[in-house]
Amino acid sequence: MRNFIDDVKEQPEALGRLAEYYATREGGELLARVTELSGRKYDRILFTGMGSSYAASRLAATYLWSRGIPAIHVEASELLHYGADTLLTNALLFFISQSGESVEIRQLLDILPADAVVIGITNVKTSTLAVKSALVLPLLAGEESTTSSKTYTSTLAVILLACQALAKQPAADGIAAIQAAGERLFTLESHAAALDWNRITEWLRTADSIYLIGRGPAVSTAIQGALTFKELVKVQAESMEAATFRHGPLETVNEQTLIFAVASPGKTSALVDSFTMELTRCGAKVITIHEGIARIAKDEYAEAQEEHTAALDEYFAALVDIYPIQLAANLLAERLERNGGFQWITKVTTKE
Repeated sequence: MRNFIDDVKEQPEALGRLAEYYATREGGELLARVTELSGRKYDRILFTGMGSSYAASRLAATYLWSRGIPAIHVEASELLHYGADTLLTNALLFFISQSGESVEIRQLLDILPADAVVIGITNVKTSTLAVKSALVLPLLAGEESTTSSKTYTSTLAVILLACQALAKQPAADGIAAIQAAGERLFTLESHAAALDWNRITEWLRTADSIYLIGRGPAVSTAIQGALTFKELVKVQAESMEAATFRHGPLETVNEQTLIFAVASPGKTSALVDSFTMELTRCGAKVITIHEGIARIAKDEYAEAQEEHTAALDEYFAALVDIYPIQLAANLLAERLERNGGFQWITKVTTKE
């Protein structure tokens, strides 16, 4: 049986395979088709999915906002029951489902208005989503049996390529960034080995609350990280936009609070770094993440953090920022003797 860590270790290979495919004529034609489909005048561009797929759709919308393109991200369940009559009409829709069979996505496909266009992003080319989409962008992540890891990072990569196509940016730039992210994942293993994982695992084990925070593109990482802790380790973890954390939740911080703060270099990373220091003064144990490198934030045991030089932009950094969170969750699962299997759910959610 495959384990979660097996899929985590395959992420560089999966990203390399994806980059290679979209650099081919066939892959390039798919991205060109995205640009072509976006040429029609739509009322909105909308990204939707559930779980990991929803986390990825937030990254898509944030990226397009930065390029001056209005876009919406919404959970598929809310879209189905509360937004379908308003948001599906005359829309360019990106439906995201790793299996292509998520119950909410299947139901949305059954009620599409005639003027809606669906671009499906999925790992299964024969799935319902693939069959019913006007265009399919494959993930090519390979088999995955437990909590999302390589399918999540592959989803981010494909979404960013699609967004670049919408923004009429060269596909080669995105492909090069994905290749760079895959290569960086190979090097992160040595950085991870230098961390005091015994200390971090003990913090995780004894924490009365676990938070994952970030801003902009890093919010997707926070959402996915919290989901990984919940599914894999069966512990409560909460994701939150970092500024929101100051508006109330900061009052919950104590010496048993553990926070992962994602702050890869970008527009708001300095704000997150500054907030991190404030959190440590409030007593929290804080682990910062910059382009996939995790460090224990400055406290009485650690030296001040060094300056960070960006190797990836803050959007493509999301491909590597999840890695140390995956390692931390896996280590805690091993410590608690959780085997990574599902207790109450299944890999593909087929029931609302």
